[in-house]
Amino acid sequence: MKVPFAKYRYPTFCGEDVTPQDAEPVPMAATIDKAWRAFHQGDSDTAQRLFSELTTNDKASTHALVQHGLLLLRLDRFQEAAKNFATAADGAGENPAPLFFLALAQELGDQPDESKTSLEKLRAAEPHHQGISSLELLQNLRHGDPLPHLQKFGFGPERSDQSVSLLQRISASLGTGDPSWLPSDLSSSDYLLGPILIEVESRLHPLEVPVLEHKSTFFPDGMDKLEPKKRSFSEELKSLRSSLRAGPSLKRGKSALEKAFGLEDKGRQKELLKKALLNLRASRKLDPFGFRVSYHLGETYLFLAKVKSGQPYSRFRLQQAETSFLASGEREGLNPYLLFYLAYAQHLLGRPRLAIEYYDAATAKFEKLPEAHYGKGQCLLLLGDRQKAKELLLRAVNSDLTLARERLDTFADLLAEHGMEHFPQELPKMPPEPILQTEALDEADTTSQIEPQAEPTEASPTAEPNDLN
Repeated sequence: MKVPFAKYRYPTFCGEDVTPQDAEPVPMAATIDKAWRAFHQGDSDTAQRLFSELTTNDKASTHALVQHGLLLLRLDRFQEAAKNFATAADGAGENPAPLFFLALAQELGDQPDESKTSLEKLRAAEPHHQGISSLELLQNLRHGDPLPHLQKFGFGPERSDQSVSLLQRISASLGTGDPSWLPSDLSSSDYLLGPILIEVESRLHPLEVPVLEHKSTFFPDGMDKLEPKKRSFSEELKSLRSSLRAGPSLKRGKSALEKAFGLEDKGRQKELLKKALLNLRASRKLDPFGFRVSYHLGETYLFLAKVKSGQPYSRFRLQQAETSFLASGEREGLNPYLLFYLAYAQHLLGRPRLAIEYYDAATAKFEKLPEAHYGKGQCLLLLGDRQKAKELLLRAVNSDLTLARERLDTFADLLAEHGMEHFPQELPKMPPEPILQTEALDEADTTSQIEPQAEPTEASPTAEPNDLN
């Protein structure tokens, strides 16, 4: 389902790429540009220093205060940002931007009552402000019931009580009717969409990845181990007959897999995936080195791993996908999409650190891969780094808003079906680092020197079950 997002980017206040109506003197504008350039290059300390030079005096302009506040929002320093926006709001006149961002910073800084007060002031000053509904969604995600607002934006099950006549919408657009009659577009402003996605993923993603673990001993130690294994000319010649016999099955399997992509009819999709699976397995059995047969088989396993929205994926199918993708890497080499699939399989198996390595490798080969940026953002969130997670999620959805639409739609569907109590209150915890074998042996040697241990016997409580047979 296509859901509209706001096309605008708050032309008078959305952020670092905005030129105010009352243009600042060139030196100040140059300093602001330099500060944002430093931030985007990863030097947030320089950006903070440059903004502080503009705002640590009594004559700081409203524009400089707002820009500094936006930087502090990006750095998750919400209370400091709120102070800047409050000062800017006092001298902003009719400009609603400082008041809007003040309400946002207060909400993110765990000051919900103050945020609601600021939002009411904004509503009184400008009832048609385009960011009010989106900010209310964020407030309800954090403290209340977000479903009505999600449905207002078109996410989740349709609501019959939202029908508004054309006359009512015309009246609202002319400023003579209720602003709620206007159609609502969820803000695509980074400063608001980022926190909304973090709140949604903090609840939705732990349902899909409820348990975290470290790297499997089965997985290779490095990507350099996934080098293509070339066959000699004689081996190629011997396998030619098998390759010719495997070709039709590979073609049928690939065709069924392509038809299954994006099908809304889940029953028909499952039939096609099973057909793809049978044909691709048959093809690989005849010719394990068939071009991309392991790659397409891994894709099929990955599709079949999804049980239902909001539930963990099938570990058995994920492990089958993992094996097939590794075989593809060994036979045909690594490409960005194969690296992404390897990362995604590890991600869904609950191995975020290993997944991040492969997501990074995928984007190093092809930077504009929004699914990889979004997946890495989810992994960082699972590891507790909300700020970096937010930046990666935003980077992904700024390239492909469909990613945000799908996640918000899934969240709204589950919320309508089960209520907020269905979602975990906390993120899963990463278990302690496993003890390496050499460390375990050293520890065992030390322990044996201190206190000798008896061997397990049939009567010993530490005996293995097999010892009791």
